[in-house]
Amino acid sequence: MLLRRRIGPDRDRLVSAALHAGLAPEHFAEATGYGLFFSASVVGEAIVAAAILSRPVAVVSLAGVVVALGRIVAWAVFRIVPPPGADAVEQVDLIGLITKGTETVALIACGMLWHATRERVPAPRRST
Repeated sequence: MLLRRRIGPDRDRLVSAALHAGLAPEHFAEATGYGLFFSASVVGEAIVAAAILSRPVAVVSLAGVVVALGRIVAWAVFRIVPPPGADAVEQVDLIGLITKGTETVALIACGMLWHATRERVPAPRRST
């Protein structure tokens, strides 16, 4: 059962990484910093996916939650305010919604994996 929980977040992260890898050249054409950010995000996704598959401990799962949440929030913010160096906000498009969908699923899956792998501290016993 734990293996199935590990594969879900990995699959979603790898889909998101592949989509972002495909978008990196377009972002490099727009600005070098944007392309570097997308390339770094692909590497980050791959590292988190490998860590979850090889060692599904609570801290790794929590890192997966933080990474996914950070990317979702950054995407949402740049639909409200322009990214650094840009004059206009980014547009909502289908590929963006698909990547955010995979990241949301990965976030939920990592949260579930974190819940399954975290160390449980027993409640103190009351003495009567």
